[in-house]
Amino acid sequence: MRVTAVVNQKGGVGKTTTTINLGRALARLGRRVLLIDIDEQAALTFHFLGDAAEEMASLYEVIGSRPSATMAETIVMSDVPGIWVMPANDDLALLSNELVVAGVGRESRLAKELAKQTADYDDVLIDCPPSLNQLTVNALVAAHQVLIITEPELYSGRGVVKLLDTIDGVREQLNPLLAVAGVLINKYDSSIDIHVRRSVEIREQLTAGDPPITVMPTIVPRWTTVMRTTDAGADVADFNHPAARKLLGFYADIARTLLDPSVPVLEETVR
Repeated sequence: MRVTAVVNQKGGVGKTTTTINLGRALARLGRRVLLIDIDEQAALTFHFLGDAAEEMASLYEVIGSRPSATMAETIVMSDVPGIWVMPANDDLALLSNELVVAGVGRESRLAKELAKQTADYDDVLIDCPPSLNQLTVNALVAAHQVLIITEPELYSGRGVVKLLDTIDGVREQLNPLLAVAGVLINKYDSSIDIHVRRSVEIREQLTAGDPPITVMPTIVPRWTTVMRTTDAGADVADFNHPAARKLLGFYADIARTLLDPSVPVLEETVR
């Protein structure tokens, strides 16, 4: 079972959209995929489970101060073949606050519960909140690798560097095997000059670092019309549009790269 935390402390960069579409791409490859939603906004949860999710338990019931359910009892099979969901709800705000004042072992609660699921899933994607709180730290401790999502905006590189410092701290103190799978440039618009320049700068800055950080060769474009299908709970594959077919290819490439970085990607640049 491979666990990937999808992270960035900034909101609106597309973590949830990426997690949803990567999960679907992995499922299309025949993988058994568990999506864990630890963002109290619960956008991933509602994408797959709809309004019924409001009555479902979340990670709070599993690793909160008074656990009342196991992870296996809380995970829900979605209507999408190959995808299961660990729901989120408003209680995650309470969980985050509880973890701040919790004692020894607070950072590894998710890892301990997730270790019990290794026989059930091939891949786990954790959709992290837009902050470096204790829930995100729990995700980093539980993960084998991290996928960082960023936009090619003016100050995006600074946020990535700060996040890499946090990852280094987690690696040194809590999870020595934590790897950075790569940085994914998302919401790219080739008609915007700053996007073109920042994409080049991000790649040059990170690949020249010590250690060098992989920047995914696939760049995901900002196609608003198509991405609204994800917001509405639909599958990009169901959207009859040339851009949708390209997006499917992009996410398939990223999924294969996460599974095996030696596998050549099908799309190396935005066309």
